[in-house]
Amino acid sequence: MFKTLFSILLISFLGTAFGQITIKKEAKLKDVLTTIEKQLTISFSYSPTRLNTNQVFDRNIMDINLEEFLVYLYKKFNIKSKENEGVILLFPVEEKRVKYLSGYIRDENSKEPLIFANIIDNDLKIGVSTNEYGFYAISTTEDSINLTISYVGYKPLVVHLAVSKDLQTDFGLMLNDNLKEVKITDFKDEPIGEIGKIEMTSGLLSKVPTVYGENDPLRALGLMPGVISDSRDSYLNIRGGNIGENMLLVDGVPIYKMSHRRKISIINGDAISKTTLYKSNFPVRYNGRSSSIIDLRIKDGNREKLQANGALGFQTMKLMLDGPIGKHMSFVTSARRNYNSLVATLLNASGYREYFFDLYGKLTINLKKDQISLSGFYDQDVYKNQLGYRHPLKVNDTLIDSLIGLEAIENISYSGMGTLKWSHHGKRIFSNHQLSFYDYAIQQSSQKDTLSSFHLINESNSHIQDIIFNSHYEFKKNEYSYKAGVNATYHNLFSIFDSDTLIRTEDPSLRRNRVFAENSLYFEAKRNITK
Repeated sequence: MFKTLFSILLISFLGTAFGQITIKKEAKLKDVLTTIEKQLTISFSYSPTRLNTNQVFDRNIMDINLEEFLVYLYKKFNIKSKENEGVILLFPVEEKRVKYLSGYIRDENSKEPLIFANIIDNDLKIGVSTNEYGFYAISTTEDSINLTISYVGYKPLVVHLAVSKDLQTDFGLMLNDNLKEVKITDFKDEPIGEIGKIEMTSGLLSKVPTVYGENDPLRALGLMPGVISDSRDSYLNIRGGNIGENMLLVDGVPIYKMSHRRKISIINGDAISKTTLYKSNFPVRYNGRSSSIIDLRIKDGNREKLQANGALGFQTMKLMLDGPIGKHMSFVTSARRNYNSLVATLLNASGYREYFFDLYGKLTINLKKDQISLSGFYDQDVYKNQLGYRHPLKVNDTLIDSLIGLEAIENISYSGMGTLKWSHHGKRIFSNHQLSFYDYAIQQSSQKDTLSSFHLINESNSHIQDIIFNSHYEFKKNEYSYKAGVNATYHNLFSIFDSDTLIRTEDPSLRRNRVFAENSLYFEAKRNITK
């Protein structure tokens, strides 16, 4: 005991009275330790395999004593010291290893992924949320973690897990059928959501007042603040922007046709898992938009049982089927058609046809770390008015017919999309790669006869064809979130016009074609400043 105390006093005395330590910038730690041993005639002891002595000092240090030097080692290099019989022992501070917990949050019954569900670490009071595919990742340095998992319309789940290593665990939430009374006050101690962002789950969408028996997502968004929807159509004007400034995405693919004849959206609301509207503060991965972004995510299909959902409304009939195929596959398909043509037939309007239909299908393969899906849809709108036909509700005036002639009109518009998607997740990184093809076309033709024997035919066929490739990566670590990726789109726009008469026999057909590419790289970083 006396010997140890004497050694400490001796070292302190030497360091104070005779030894002032000076260290130059960019000097290596091992060289500094050797110099101090010679200068102060003391000894350092350490294990070269545990202590990294190649670390470099980043600034000049002038005239410090031994005690101040040891404090600096602890703060700068995380090296602790201990005196033992006149020898100073150096050893690194043992850091707790970071362990990652990741996986998917799903509906317990259907196994559908829950988008933007919340996962809270109850001990550290920090949390994360799932992405557009239901994937989450959270880290901890402790040997156990206490989580609360919640989602709108579902019962919260509290789990306590031992975390000795990286874990990949999926959780399922049950629907909350019996909601308790909620009292709204003027104080909220939870973090507010993203500015300018509105989310609608499938459960919430089913409770919105319907039009013509349709739970239409676009009309439901028309009830949200900052959104104006004309009662005559399903087009949206958001924060002063016109209808052409809205970007509609279906499973990440931009869609140019939003609705059937400006009445009902082209996607059956029963097949939609979640609808997200960005009115401002657009994430950079959407490549910059001017008015709004509407992101529709389609269900992957029930992985537990086969189920059907159908309806016969005032204007349409529809049917949706989804269910499992074997152990690792699921599907969802929907079909919808209106019956205006049937009503026209009952009114003895055989020359008048107006109808639309849409089909959608998705096949998903769920593996341990990967998910592969193949999806597509097709929709068509048809309007036909045969030569000489007059609407039964309009007056039949032969004099007007003789002056302006008899006209036949045919308008057909359709769009189709096919997508191949591959998602992969590790303990910290989520990636999604997607290849898509989209085609939107409008075909118009008209024929007109007059008493002057003048016969005119006009035809036009316009197409927008896109080939789209997206590659997206996400890295999450508690309050940090990083996203990066690439978007590449190949556009092919072409139109064909043809006009012919009995008087003019030449063929003035004209084809206009334009091909161009739209490419972008993006990086997005996010950090929660407070809890």
